[in-house]
Amino acid sequence: FLSLEPLEHARDPVSYIETHIWREAEQQAILDQVKSNFTELKYYLIRDIVGYGILDVMMNDDNIEEITAERFDRTVGVIHRKFTEFNILDSNVLFGSEDMMNSYIQRIIQRTGHSVTAAAPVMNAMTQTGDRMTVTYEREVSLPGPTIDIRKFTRQPYTITHLLELGAMSKLMAAYLWILFDAKAFGLIIGETGSGKTTTINSLMCLTNPRWKIVSIEETPELKIPHYRWERLFTRTSSMISD
Repeated sequence: FLSLEPLEHARDPVSYIETHIWREAEQQAILDQVKSNFTELKYYLIRDIVGYGILDVMMNDDNIEEITAERFDRTVGVIHRKFTEFNILDSNVLFGSEDMMNSYIQRIIQRTGHSVTAAAPVMNAMTQTGDRMTVTYEREVSLPGPTIDIRKFTRQPYTITHLLELGAMSKLMAAYLWILFDAKAFGLIIGETGSGKTTTINSLMCLTNPRWKIVSIEETPELKIPHYRWERLFTRTSSMISD
C-alpha cells in the first residue's frame, strides 16, 4: 500500500504523480513491470486520485448533461445534450457493489468540503467544476442502497443570443423582458427538472444593467451571472438536532 502526500501542496498534480510512480517503482524494485505498464498505471492513478474515478470520462465530456446511478447493481445512465429526445441513455459503467458505491460517494463528497454519514445520509453539493451533485448514502433513505445524480452545466453560460438562435425565445419576448428588467419588475421562472430554468436565468441576467448590484440566494450554487458586483449567497442546513 502506497500513500501520497496531500496533492494540494503540488502545483502540478499530474507531474507529481508521475514522479512518485518512478520513485516508488525504484524503491520496490519493480521498474521493469512499471515500464511495461506505465501508460495504463498513470491513467488509472490520475483518474482515481485527481479525477472522478469511475465517472471521470463522463465528467470530462461537455456533451453529457446529467449522470445518474439509482442502484449499484445497474449501469450508470446519462443524458446527452445532443440526444435529449432519448432521455436517459445506458452506459457500460457499473459500480458493482454497494460498498464500492458508498466509498466513491464519500470520496467525491469530501472533495466539496462536506461529509455524508448514516446520520446525515442526503447531501447536495457543488463540484469544483461548478456542477450540482445530489447523493444518498447507504440504505438510510434509499433502497437497495446509495444513489448519485450529477447535473452538469455548460462551461460557457448561455446568453440571450443563444436562446434566440435556438428558438427558445422570440425577439419580441426578449425585448419585453428587457423592458421589465429595466423597470425592476418582479417575475417567476417555473418549470420541471431539466427544463432550462437555470439556463434561462443566466441568459436573462445578461439583460440587466451592468452597473447594478446583483444578489442571488441559492440552495446549491448553480448560477453564473456575468456581473462584476455579484453577491452570491447560498443556504445551509441547520446543525440543530430536534425530535
